Amino acid sequence: MEPGDRLFNPLPLAGLGALQPFNDCRAVGATFVGMSRFDATEAARMLVEERCTLAFPAIDALWAAILDMADTAALSELWLVAVDGSAERLKATAERLPEATQV
Repeated sequence: MEPGDRLFNPLPLAGLGALQPFNDCRAVGATFVGMSRFDATEAARMLVEERCTLAFPAIDALWAAILDMADTAALSELWLVAVDGSAERLKATAERLPEATQV
């Protein structure tokens, strides 16, 4: 992560799943893009409009819902996606976002 990066994280800041990435952004001067409550349509919109370069959806079901709503061509700025997912979801992400690295 670098100062110009924009990290999307739909998880609540009350948990470590969002707090650590938030602090990582603060440490390097990157932008944290969060949500007050999860909504897949809003998440897909935010990823595009905020020009996010990293996504930390973390949970397979959240990421699946976002991908179902997103125009993946518009997500071309994503270079990293961090998600715990099934082999099928990881393969689907790789097919839809071939330029993004998954961890």
